[in-house]
Amino acid sequence: MDIRQTIAERMAQRCISQAELARQAQTSRAGLNRFLAGTQDLTCTTLGRVLSVLGLVIRPERKGGRK
Repeated sequence: MDIRQTIAERMAQRCISQAELARQAQTSRAGLNRFLAGTQDLTCTTLGRVLSVLGLVIRPERKGGRK
């Protein structure tokens, strides 16, 4: 699943607006909007704050498995 889609879905689940998420994550609403639209990336630091506000964690996806 795409990280942008995951963030948008969690925002909807928690009824949190872009403006409120941006405020809590200490970033601009415009920058968050561009990120969610796919026209701009976030720094790792900002992405980390956004994920933290939403209670999300990034975990690496395993391809295949250990044998």
